[in-house]
Amino acid sequence: MRDEAARDALPEDDGGTSASGGADEMGDRDIAVPPVSDRSPARGEGAGAAEQESVVNSGRAAESTSFEPNDVAAGIDSEQAADAGTDEADELQHEFIEDSTPEEMAQYRRIREADDLDALADHSGMPREVIEEAKQHLFQHQHDVAIGPGDVRHGYFTPAALYGDLWEKVASGAELTDKNRAEFWSLLAHEYVESKLMAAGLPYLSPDPRAWDEYGMPDPSPDYPSAHNTAPPSTRSSRTDLLILWGSVLEIPRNNLQVAEDLLNLDEVVRVAKRGLGL
Repeated sequence: MRDEAARDALPEDDGGTSASGGADEMGDRDIAVPPVSDRSPARGEGAGAAEQESVVNSGRAAESTSFEPNDVAAGIDSEQAADAGTDEADELQHEFIEDSTPEEMAQYRRIREADDLDALADHSGMPREVIEEAKQHLFQHQHDVAIGPGDVRHGYFTPAALYGDLWEKVASGAELTDKNRAEFWSLLAHEYVESKLMAAGLPYLSPDPRAWDEYGMPDPSPDYPSAHNTAPPSTRSSRTDLLILWGSVLEIPRNNLQVAEDLLNLDEVVRVAKRGLGL
């Protein structure tokens, strides 16, 4: 959903620090990614500047004055919460949380039906089971998503070319840059963890009006935990500590846990997050 694409403004990658598996540390999806239906709130992971994967420009980004423009969430991840009322929601003539371009919607429908898991695993080197979970969450399952205070909508994450283009590039077997590989790595981490946390009962974003700032943006706060803000930031341009906001903003103890470069410790990341959130 666009939601990832506007991910919020996480501190910018610091020279591409490599996140190692073991017990080092992990980060928050895009902290407070504005709802773009996974474009941001509706995720789709308005991608554009994006997930993961940027930390919300509201209170959330209290840990650095430097932010990465492509952070989503994404929210991956993110479109500002629109002031749209129920009339606008009722007028939508498609299956997504919020409107997107015809090209983006067609791309998400194409990916939804594609038999691409083996190709993605072969070309990225990432675990097939992680890719499958991420694909189901981002493209194939519908969700209840808060796109603003008290405004929850149901549907597929809002399409965002940021995620769709990256997904199809990896699946195609095209040559990938280090940046492409880092973006796909963090996108998978975000979607996988977000999916598992939502399955455990955590909302994508809290619909409580107190969980949103005066600009209508989700405010990453430990008082109103959400799967989107807790998951590692999406589409990061370099390998960095994806869990850096757990301790500084979300108050989730991690004991130096980090997301592994091979993503094989994501279930441990989910376990530690659930324990810290009391789930």
